[in-house]
Amino acid sequence: MNRPIRLVVVATMLVLAGSNPASAKAKQFVCTYLKLFEWEKPCLQDAKDFVLKFSVDTVTQKAFLTGNQGVEEVSVVIGDTGILFLEILPTGAVQATTVSNSGSSVHSRHTIIADHLVATQYFGKCISNTD
Repeated sequence: MNRPIRLVVVATMLVLAGSNPASAKAKQFVCTYLKLFEWEKPCLQDAKDFVLKFSVDTVTQKAFLTGNQGVEEVSVVIGDTGILFLEILPTGAVQATTVSNSGSSVHSRHTIIADHLVATQYFGKCISNTD
């Protein structure tokens, strides 16, 4: 093996040896929302095919949302009785998802479209990989 390749191999081994992927604890949440409340239609409605998936590394406290728009990193707050995921959009609007330890969940969207606030709340249940 020539010297440059050997150096790359040794450097890679050192990086891998220094990292400890076994210490990472990933937790997954799959949230299904069956009910919806919209500001402009003040009544509870059926939500259709609305599922959000969250992944959390409890060691690094990094979280990711997988939805119909792809994958986004989100802020996470882990509490004693639940967990909160917070996404701040480029418009300044906020989307927040709260999941209780029992799995009950609410997803709130405070969206701004052409200077018009469009507020919605979805109600559902989340299943985690520890359930």
